[in-house]
Amino acid sequence: VVEQVKPGSPADDAGLRQGDVITQVNRKDVQDAAQVKDALSSVGKGQDALVLIWSNGGSTFRVLHAPGA
Repeated sequence: VVEQVKPGSPADDAGLRQGDVITQVNRKDVQDAAQVKDALSSVGKGQDALVLIWSNGGSTFRVLHAPGA
């Protein structure tokens, strides 16, 4: 569950909101915050991660852009 979204962060830019549930990162299922963090840490600088979230009773894909060097 997304606990906080910092204004101006990649998550904010992608439209993630407090209370959203991240269920996949780059089409791989994630079960908890540690798996989400691990999956996102493998995304290279300047690259995108495809994130599936569950929010308000429905699922949707969002693209998170990792800041460049």
